[in-house]
Amino acid sequence: MQAETLLAHDPRRGPHGSYRYQVRSSRDIRDRWGSTQVIFDADTGELLHTWLPTGAASGDTIRTWLTSLHMAALWGVPLRIFMTGMGLTVAMLSVTGVVIWARKRQGRSRSRVRGRAARVPAGK
Repeated sequence: MQAETLLAHDPRRGPHGSYRYQVRSSRDIRDRWGSTQVIFDADTGELLHTWLPTGAASGDTIRTWLTSLHMAALWGVPLRIFMTGMGLTVAMLSVTGVVIWARKRQGRSRSRVRGRAARVPAGK
């Protein structure tokens, strides 16, 4: 599905500025919005720059994949459910780690108290 996502005017570029036209194209991998961009002069219509999220430059392709995975913008609801589960798992492991640490700390302090009590002579 190809769709327009943005047409923005940037007055800072050139005497009359430039337009950025952003669309969802076959080069986009995200399922929510497009990031293929064409920038052209606002006065003459001359093409100034084209940016393709995948296929043109390997660095752009890697960045697009990493940011899309980071934002769970791929593969729809199944990936979002999976990422939510992974986040909850990390939170659960963090909480259980603190609980285990606290119990061990409490056990060590109890054993120190018992060790001191055992070293004290009975007559004193």
